[in-house]
Amino acid sequence: MRRELVISTSPEEDRVVLLEDGRPVEIQVEARDQGLVGNVYLGRVNTVLPGMQAAFLGLGLERDCLLHARELLPERGASERIEQRVKPGDELIVQVKREPLEGKGARVSAQLALAGRFLVLVPDESKVRLSRKIGDEGQRAALAERLERLRGDRRLGLIVRTAAAGQSDEVLERDLAELFARHDLIRELRRGASAPLLLHGEPPLSRRCLRDHAVGALRRITVDDASLADELRTEVAERSAERGGATDDASGLEISVLDDAEDVFTSLGIEKELGKALRRKVWLKSGGQLVVDQLEAMVVVDVNTGKFVGTRDAERTVLKTNLEAAREVARQLRLRDLGGLVIVDFVDMTTPEHRDEVLAALEEALDRDRARTTVLGMSEFCLVQLTRQRKRRSLDGQLLEPCPSCRGSGRVRSAGALCNEILRRLRAQARREPAAAATVRAHPSLIELVAERRKSLAGTDDELRLELTLTGDESLPRWVYELGS
Repeated sequence: MRRELVISTSPEEDRVVLLEDGRPVEIQVEARDQGLVGNVYLGRVNTVLPGMQAAFLGLGLERDCLLHARELLPERGASERIEQRVKPGDELIVQVKREPLEGKGARVSAQLALAGRFLVLVPDESKVRLSRKIGDEGQRAALAERLERLRGDRRLGLIVRTAAAGQSDEVLERDLAELFARHDLIRELRRGASAPLLLHGEPPLSRRCLRDHAVGALRRITVDDASLADELRTEVAERSAERGGATDDASGLEISVLDDAEDVFTSLGIEKELGKALRRKVWLKSGGQLVVDQLEAMVVVDVNTGKFVGTRDAERTVLKTNLEAAREVARQLRLRDLGGLVIVDFVDMTTPEHRDEVLAALEEALDRDRARTTVLGMSEFCLVQLTRQRKRRSLDGQLLEPCPSCRGSGRVRSAGALCNEILRRLRAQARREPAAAATVRAHPSLIELVAERRKSLAGTDDELRLELTLTGDESLPRWVYELGS
């Protein structure tokens, strides 16, 4: 599989897209005043809520941040209640684990995890843990033994990332030294300081892409900024030098600048794909479709056969639709960065083997997801429940806002319902002021319907025999009207 990165940077925001075989599978958009995940702060406890076993901390951000009791350090036992461990006015070092979502403040943890290129330093643990994606048991044991030796007397916890497999001791030791230095700097800044204070800030999205993506799997990076391209080339060259120029991360990686009058996303057709990722319906190549709905507490994906009618029997048609949908569901979760609880309603299958085949296809496609996912099986009604790690707002949450007309429901009042409402309000006005005149201004189609209804009621509804002026206005939406006197 050919993986590529496309990076667009501007003074306002960074945008990074991961392509797999030419198709976008991940889109990250980060404004300059965002990108809080990973930042480390000295915060002050403002409120403790025993009933929720949580506390709210001030970090100097727009909203206070939420700290659950389970995210506190296990200094005196995890069974202690939060009110026994912190009180208003206490100062804590915390790290942002999830960005602010839907009017809520960020989620933070007192259990730090400082990410490097190959390792993650967990200062409040002592174990060496390995990424579950390193599957070979012999390789796992060898890596764990090497890291135990490399960390020496500093018995701080480590998580070994997938990219660490195959790296030399010198490379891992250098990454470890950088993490230790970052941890020491955070502790130094803490001394004598008062909250709120930023102790460590993550680099912008465009500058941390080589750390967040497995560079060895990338074949091309396209950017729209020459200075950024130079920085990336330098970093890749340094990685190659670390391993003596041997075949490694940098092998075959091309970094190019697209110097075009148009935006790089537009030039490469990604802007169009970005627009598709914001739509509710996703068409499959076979003619089937997905319908993606983001609810308050979960994401629901409905699979339909749509225009696909198959060529032989119905069961094979359903199986082909569901297999294609399983792979596309995994892509859409990554593309839209949807997290939390996800319910996928596949087209009903009566054959258990077909259900197993579709579930296996979904799990295989999710294995490529950098976010942590857990699939909880498929029910006899072909419902799949899964969870996906959520660290930031979804693509919809970043780029869209609720419609002011429909108040975020996605639906508006029908013309018939609006017409009846206007007539009811006119009757009420006539009862209050029998001799008064009234005016209605609305879209011409709604005005025409009001006039027809009023004409049909002539002679049977005395309250509508008032002096009425109807004015059509093309500039008004079809679901908006103004009533005056």
